[in-house]
Amino acid sequence: FTTVSEQLDPAELVSVLNGYLGPMTEIILEEGGTIDKYIGDAIVAMWGAPLDQPDHAQRACRAAVRCQLKLEEIRRACAAKGLPELHVRIGLNSGEALVGNLGSESRFDYTMIGDTVNLAARLEGANSVYGTRILCGERTLELARGAVELRELDLLQVKGKTRGVRVAEVAALSGALEGPTADRFARFAEALAALRAREFERAKSSFEVLAAEGDAPSAVMAERCAEWLAQPPPPTWDGSYKLTTK
Repeated sequence: FTTVSEQLDPAELVSVLNGYLGPMTEIILEEGGTIDKYIGDAIVAMWGAPLDQPDHAQRACRAAVRCQLKLEEIRRACAAKGLPELHVRIGLNSGEALVGNLGSESRFDYTMIGDTVNLAARLEGANSVYGTRILCGERTLELARGAVELRELDLLQVKGKTRGVRVAEVAALSGALEGPTADRFARFAEALAALRAREFERAKSSFEVLAAEGDAPSAVMAERCAEWLAQPPPPTWDGSYKLTTK
């Protein structure tokens, strides 16, 4: 948002933001989401409140993928007008949260708070580490299977957390994963299993092959394997990686 805003005057910036926020909001609402708030270019949304939605995780993941697909169209339209490209990271997480009116007696918002919400925010930022666009937490991974194509990436201990949580890339709508990509995901899973078995040399070789094919998360994991080969983790290591930034 900061980079884009520096390139545009206020009127152009508002036009670009509205051209982005409008379609994104429509998709979220179509999937049954509730808009919590807008923060600059960011949209905070929830599913499962105020009304219960048993398939809340599936709805959220579908909305995230659809938003990214729509954004590809928006980027092409911006390019045709000579406007900056827009890229968005999305973090998804499922669990308990406190949802209701929060604020003062004179002014309040209907919003959500809690550890579940904080982790979703951390996962949004963690996309920049792996070169991904949509990351989800462990519970979302479990609940959304079948509705979208998922790839487990890591056991990640985000900043402010004391234990690692499984995180996954939400890659496509169900059935929309192309053959070569599905094959790459399967080979990534094999390399990840080798990493967790402390077979760092084998995992590193596999990740390097995938990275050469243009898979951004594999490049990250190959570097990590090199670090662990140089300085092996302690015997109590659970396979997790500690993220030191937000």
